[in-house]
Amino acid sequence: MNMALFVKQGWRILTRQASLLFKILKGRYFHRSSFLNAKVGANPSFGWRSILEARKLLQKGVRWRIGDGISIVIWKEPWVPCSTDFHMADSIVIWRIGKGARWVSQLLRGGGVWNKEAVDNILDGEDLKKVMAIPLSHQGLQDKLIWRHTRCGQFLTSSGYKCAGEMKRNGKLRGKAKGEGSTREEGNREWKELWKMQVPSRVKQFIWRCIHDILPTKIKLLKKGVLVDPICVLCSEKCESLTHLLLECSFSCRMWYTFPWGLNTEGEAWVTFKDWWKFLLTQLEAAGCKDAIPNIACTLWSLWKTRNGALFDNSSFSIDNTIQHCINLAHDFQQARGRTSKTEDGSVLGASGIHLKWQPPQNGFVKLNCYVGWPKESNSGSLGVVARGESGDFIEIESDSKQVVNAIRGGSGVPMDIEVVVADIIHLTKYVKHSINNVAHCLAHWDHKGVPEEE
Repeated sequence: MNMALFVKQGWRILTRQASLLFKILKGRYFHRSSFLNAKVGANPSFGWRSILEARKLLQKGVRWRIGDGISIVIWKEPWVPCSTDFHMADSIVIWRIGKGARWVSQLLRGGGVWNKEAVDNILDGEDLKKVMAIPLSHQGLQDKLIWRHTRCGQFLTSSGYKCAGEMKRNGKLRGKAKGEGSTREEGNREWKELWKMQVPSRVKQFIWRCIHDILPTKIKLLKKGVLVDPICVLCSEKCESLTHLLLECSFSCRMWYTFPWGLNTEGEAWVTFKDWWKFLLTQLEAAGCKDAIPNIACTLWSLWKTRNGALFDNSSFSIDNTIQHCINLAHDFQQARGRTSKTEDGSVLGASGIHLKWQPPQNGFVKLNCYVGWPKESNSGSLGVVARGESGDFIEIESDSKQVVNAIRGGSGVPMDIEVVVADIIHLTKYVKHSINNVAHCLAHWDHKGVPEEE
C-alpha cells in the first residue's frame, strides 16, 4: 500500500469538507463523529480500510493552529508546542485535569491575548513560556488543523514519505515501504541539485525522466512491442537508446564539443544516463563549475526536441540550430523571471525595458520600506525599516519579500507560525524590486557587516 498517497486522501477528507468525497464517506462511515475518530464500520470497502490505516500517520503529523480555541480540547488535542507530538504530557493531564479550563478558548482573553492565570493552572516553567508565545489573532479566526512537517502547514506527499519512513524505522507503522519518493536519503544530493536548478519546469521533468530511463526512445518502444525502426534519426548509424541519443551519437558529440565548455562525451560507454549525470555533478562540483548545470540541462532538452522534430515532422536539423534553441530557452526563462540590471543613473532596468526607481508616497501617506536580513551562518537576524514622506494618517509598506506580500494579500504558502499574524495585517502593502528597496536592505545588513553594503 502506498501509505503517503492514502494519507493525502485522508488530508483531503480532513480539510475539504465541502467536497463530494467527504459527504459520501461521512454519510457512509462517520455521520455521528469526526474523520479522526471514525471507526471501520460494517462491511467497509478496501479503500476506506486503507485510508484508516494511513490515518495513523496523519494523526501523528497534524496539529492545531489556534484561532478562537473553541474546537480544541486542552488535554486531548495536539496544540502544545512544548511537546514532541504537541499533546499535553500525561502527568499534567492526570494532576490538573480537574483544574481550570477544558477548552483552549477558556485560556484566552478578548482581543487575541492569553489569560496567563488560566494557562498557569495547567503549565509552568518553559512550557508556560512557549504557550504564551503562541501568536493569537485579533480577528477571531477559527481553529485550523495543519500539517506540522511543512512550513506552510499543507500536506505534501514528499513530507508524507519522509514521515512514514521515520515511523516505520521506529516500529510505529506497519507494512512495507512502497512508492519511493525522489527525496529519499540515497541520491538526495542529486535530486536537490535537480529541483533547485534555475530552468523551466519542463526541463527539470525531462531530466527526471532521463534519470529514471522512462523516455520513449526507439529501443524502449521495441521492448514494449511497438514496431519501429531502431536506428537513430540524428546519426543513422546505431540503435537509439537514451545514452546513445544524448551522449554517444556522433551528432550529439559534435554539438557538446562545440558548446563553450567543450564537453567531451566520446570514449566513455555509460550503462545508464543516471550514472553519467551523477559523474557530471561530481566533476563540475570539484571544478567549481556548478553554474554550468542549468545550461547542460537545457542542452539535453534541446537535443531531445531536435530528435522529435526530425522524427515526427521530418524537420532539418543542425548543430547551430540546436545550440540556438538552447540559448533562446535560457534567455526566455530569464526574461520571464523578471531579471533586472542597473543603469548608469542608478535606476533599475526591468526585463520589459522599463526604468524602475523608488517613488515617493502620495500626500497624506508615509511610506515604509522594510527588509529582513538573516544570514545562514548566523543565529541572529536584523530588520531595516526606512520611513519617508510627509506625515499622514495612512502608512504604505513596500517590501521585496514576495512571499510575505503574497501571504498578506491572500496568497497561498503562508508559513504556519505567522498565519494568524498575517491575517491581522490590513495595511497597504505592495511588492517592489530588491534594488528599489536597497536602503532598507543596507540597514538590515549593517549589524552583520559593520557597514552597509552598496549595490
